[in-house]
Amino acid sequence: MNIDFFILPTQDDEQFYQFVSTQVKSYYEAGKTVVIYAEDLSCKELDARLWFNGKDDFLPHAYMAEVSPDYAKLPVVLVSEAASLKGINKDILIDLTLSDMPASNELKHLVKIVDQEPLRLQASRRYYKALQQQGFTINVHKI
Repeated sequence: MNIDFFILPTQDDEQFYQFVSTQVKSYYEAGKTVVIYAEDLSCKELDARLWFNGKDDFLPHAYMAEVSPDYAKLPVVLVSEAASLKGINKDILIDLTLSDMPASNELKHLVKIVDQEPLRLQASRRYYKALQQQGFTINVHKI
């Protein structure tokens, strides 16, 4: 499994969501499918942001409270419940939660995006250590 941690230098929500949206767009343009796991409010924020430059640049996506077979087929899916992750098979999982996702070799690519907001930073450090202790190699990108 490939694991990337992106560390942003600020705790500004606008910059955080802008970076996440840009990353999702770059993965989509590279032909990758993505699931974003985040709290409900973050999913709603990202759902609105996956429209770029108004009506001209839209990433096909859906925010799912529960797994829907039709929506799960879209290239980008946002979920706020861990149970929903089981029904979705994507190339990349972007985890924006404060929880420690159980690492699995079934995942192809795990991405954690963290800013300097104290709770997110503390949670990401704990998660990083847990992944390291499990023997995973982690790529850290300081932005």
